[in-house]
Amino acid sequence: MRHSLTRTLLTLSVLMPIAGLSLAACQTVTGRTTGQFVDDAATTARVKTALAGVKVSTLTRVDVDTRNGIVYLTGVVEDEATRQRLLETAHNAVPGKPVVSQLQIAGVRPAPAEPPAASPPTPPAAR
Repeated sequence: MRHSLTRTLLTLSVLMPIAGLSLAACQTVTGRTTGQFVDDAATTARVKTALAGVKVSTLTRVDVDTRNGIVYLTGVVEDEATRQRLLETAHNAVPGKPVVSQLQIAGVRPAPAEPPAASPPTPPAAR
């Protein structure tokens, strides 16, 4: 019994620093601390749960992502009323946090991007 406890403690003493380094590396890769990552995941879960209460099909058609405390909604919805209802629900699920809607309405094409400004004609080369 004592041997098993010693082995477990030894294993943990080796693995804990490795886990700590791995979590520290996450900040380098994502730019977020472990705490921010956990907070963002909890925020995403709260919003998804709230949206599922409005309409279960939103779970497959609307994506929720949280980055540095900002909630992003992306996907396709049936109409403007649904888009507004989902946006309001997300705001109510996480009061005080910004919510950015990138939701598209089915069958409605997004406005085209502005064409680039025309460049002035190139003068003829001197001979």
